[in-house]
Amino acid sequence: MVSASKIIMFNTAPGHALGVHFGALCGVIGVNIVGLSLGVWFERWRDGYMARRQEKKQRASEEKGQEQGDESNE
Repeated sequence: MVSASKIIMFNTAPGHALGVHFGALCGVIGVNIVGLSLGVWFERWRDGYMARRQEKKQRASEEKGQEQGDESNE
């Protein structure tokens, strides 16, 4: 990747096919963009999932506490 960048930016190897190096760089950039996007989406999904899970546990414990409070008052 480094040599491809040098060839494109500084034209250090005019005998090489420029299109091959440019295509390789575009491919690497594309993979990084897709990978980063998927990583960000997964992190946001996981944070939301964990928040919903924690909220569900909290509601269940509050309901359980209310039921126990009702039983002790009887």
